Amino acid sequence: YHGIDLESFYPKEKNKHILQKLNLKESDLIILSISNLIPIKNVDLAIEAFEKIATNAIDRRTFLLIAGDGSQKEELIKLANSKGLSNRVIFLGSINAEQIPDYISIADICIGMSLKDNMNRSVLEPMACGKAVVAFSGGSIEKLITTGYNGFLAKRGDVLDFADKLKVICDNSELRGAIGKNARNTIISKRSWSTRIKQELSVYDQLIKEDR
Repeated sequence: YHGIDLESFYPKEKNKHILQKLNLKESDLIILSISNLIPIKNVDLAIEAFEKIATNAIDRRTFLLIAGDGSQKEELIKLANSKGLSNRVIFLGSINAEQIPDYISIADICIGMSLKDNMNRSVLEPMACGKAVVAFSGGSIEKLITTGYNGFLAKRGDVLDFADKLKVICDNSELRGAIGKNARNTIISKRSWSTRIKQELSVYDQLIKEDR
């Protein structure tokens, strides 16, 4: 049960230094994945879904940023190249924990590709930063995200459905803003450290009462 540090993860302006380093513009549409590059995280599906929206994004520079490292890195680079996306998919490598909020700041949308359960920090931290999130359904994430309100959940493992939901958010900046605001409020009310501690203390209180 992850508690999110709201003092570190909060809405902030796009980090211009990072944008400059990556040769990106503030007007670019940026999709960010923050996961280890290992099979269970299914980052390959992010590239598959991105391909389906990138080919139609002619009027706007659209990029997929993949943070993290792992056993699948070379395989994922080859996959992006094979789809002609080498200039649109940027591999960031490992990012220090303290830098993650700044990288989240430059993203318009963050994604979670795990098919097991996306109730992890790579989804929750961007939500705390007020970012619109798209993830696969399944597991406890369905108790937190309501599609169209504080994020979008695609059918588990359905790349086409994921791409469709991604496109909806890409095409509507007002919707991104509204979802991001609701996502932030959701984390504050349900996943902050203070909320988590209160829930743990309530368990201890209940055990003490039962013991008595």
